Amino acid sequence: MVHPRSGHAAVPLIDGSVVFIGGLDATGPVRELEGYRPGVGFFRYSNAVLSVDQAVVDFATTILPDGRILVTGGRAGPAGGRIERAYVIDTNPFDGTPIITPTDSMMYARAGHQAVLLCDGTVLITGGAPPGFPAERYNPPDTGRR
Repeated sequence: MVHPRSGHAAVPLIDGSVVFIGGLDATGPVRELEGYRPGVGFFRYSNAVLSVDQAVVDFATTILPDGRILVTGGRAGPAGGRIERAYVIDTNPFDGTPIITPTDSMMYARAGHQAVLLCDGTVLITGGAPPGFPAERYNPPDTGRR
């Protein structure tokens, strides 16, 4: 990898490439997105950086039907509090630089949870910390909504 990290998400895309999101290195949170493309190898996406209030660990990722990546919950750092916000990563913009768009909040701040796309386009979010929160359905934003 260009930037070694642990605790990150590796999200496979339809074209065979992989997007690496978040994680930690020896100095703390890794906010730069990285990619892997067969025949090219590992590379950094220029200008694709998570903000300090976006999750880098303990989050869940879901590939949406249009190919965007929904990132829900998590923590902004190893000792950070749980986050209820979500963001969407569009890896197919015209210029090739992923667009990271903050979006709606979930009902509960979660970390270490699971998220799965349902056939109606909503995302079922379950589990995580703290225990005891009920499952919720999250309706991801359309591509035109920010």
